[in-house]
Amino acid sequence: MLNGLEQARYAHRKEMEKAIGQQEIGLARNLIRNDDSVTVLVHPNPMDIENPYNLEGFSLFFGTLHGQLKEWREVGLPNKEIPWLLQYPQEKDSGEGEDRPTRYDWVVVGEHHGVNCSPVHVANPLLVKYDSDVGFRFEAPGGNFQSPSRIKQTTETGEEQRRGYSRESYQEHIQKMLDVYQARLSREITYTAARLEQQMGLTAGSLEQAIRMVIALHDVGKMDRRWQGWAHEWQRRIGVPLTGDYMLAHTDYNPDDPRHQTVQAEMPGSRPPHAAEGAVAVFRVLHQLLGAPEQDDPRFKLMKALFTAIARHHSPRADTYKGFDLHQAAGPTLAHVLVCLDASGQANKALVTNKPSQSIASLLVQPDARDELLAYFLIVRALRLADQGAMGRKE
Repeated sequence: MLNGLEQARYAHRKEMEKAIGQQEIGLARNLIRNDDSVTVLVHPNPMDIENPYNLEGFSLFFGTLHGQLKEWREVGLPNKEIPWLLQYPQEKDSGEGEDRPTRYDWVVVGEHHGVNCSPVHVANPLLVKYDSDVGFRFEAPGGNFQSPSRIKQTTETGEEQRRGYSRESYQEHIQKMLDVYQARLSREITYTAARLEQQMGLTAGSLEQAIRMVIALHDVGKMDRRWQGWAHEWQRRIGVPLTGDYMLAHTDYNPDDPRHQTVQAEMPGSRPPHAAEGAVAVFRVLHQLLGAPEQDDPRFKLMKALFTAIARHHSPRADTYKGFDLHQAAGPTLAHVLVCLDASGQANKALVTNKPSQSIASLLVQPDARDELLAYFLIVRALRLADQGAMGRKE
C-alpha cells in the first residue's frame, strides 16, 4: 500500500509539472479537486464577443456538456443548417500589453477532448433555449436568447467607465507601478516572502528588492527601436506627436474615439513583442544587481525567477524572442529608474542593446525546480497586479 501511495504521489507530481509546463487547462482539471464545472455562454457569432468573461453564463457539470455533445453528434450535427455546436476562446499572443484589450480567437470544438480545453464555451443559440420559467436547457430548434453582459456601462455616480489610456513615459509608468506596489501589495506578500527566503537560503528582504527590480526592468523591451517607432507613429497619426527621445511605455488610446478607431484600422501591422526581448536585454543587468551570483548561489535561482517573470509577463508559454535593437535613449532611461536599486550606478551599462532571435528555454524556470518556480509565481503575480493597478490609476 505504501508503495502504491508513493507511486501515485510521483505520478501526481509529474502531472502537475506537465500542466505547469504546457499551460493547458485540460491538464489541470483533474488536479484541482476534480474541478468539473464549465461556463456555457450563448451567442450566434463568437467572433463578435470582445471579452467572453464579461458575459453572464450558465455553470454546468462537464459531464453534462460531454453528454450533450455526444447526443448532437448522434443525430448528425453539425450540418449545413447548424455548422457549429460549441466554440471556446483562445487568447491571441499579441504582446501588446495592458493598454489594449485582450483579443481572442475562437476554436470550434471537434472531438470530445475539445470540451476539456477551456472553462468557457459558447453554444450555438440554435441548440438552446432560456426563459425565466424553465431556465436554461439544450433544445432544438433553439430560441433567440443571447448571453447578456455582466458589466455595467456606468458607475454608481453615472460616469462612464474608463476604457481608454493616456500616454506615459517609461519612467512615469515604472513610478506608478512602484507606488501601487508600495501602497497595496508590499504588506500582503511580507509573510510569504519571508518563508520563501528561508526556504531558498536568501537574506531577508531579497524578494522585496527583487520585485522592485522586476517592476523597474519588465518593460525594457518596449525601448526597442521598432516598438518605439510603432508607438510614435500611432501618436503622430492621432495628432499628438512626441519628440524622438521620448521613451513611451503606453500610448494615448480611447477605443470610443472615432479617430483612434480609424488609426487602429490603418496602422501597418501590430506592435512588436517586447516581454521576452526585454528579459534578454536585462539579463546581465539582473546578474549585476544581484551581486553576480554563481550557479550554486541561491541568488542565481532568484535571477532565473526574475528573468522568467519578465519574459513571460504577457505570455506564460514564451520561450523564444525576436531580434531587438534598443533605442539610444534606453541606457539613460534605465539609469534613471535604477537610481534607488543600483548603489554602484553601473548596472545600466550591462544592458544588451541588440541581439538576434533565438530560444531562451534553457534560461527559464523549469516546472520541476520548486524553489525557483515558487519565486517566479510570487514575483510575476506581484508584477501583474502592480501593472494592472498602475494602468487603472487616475491622476
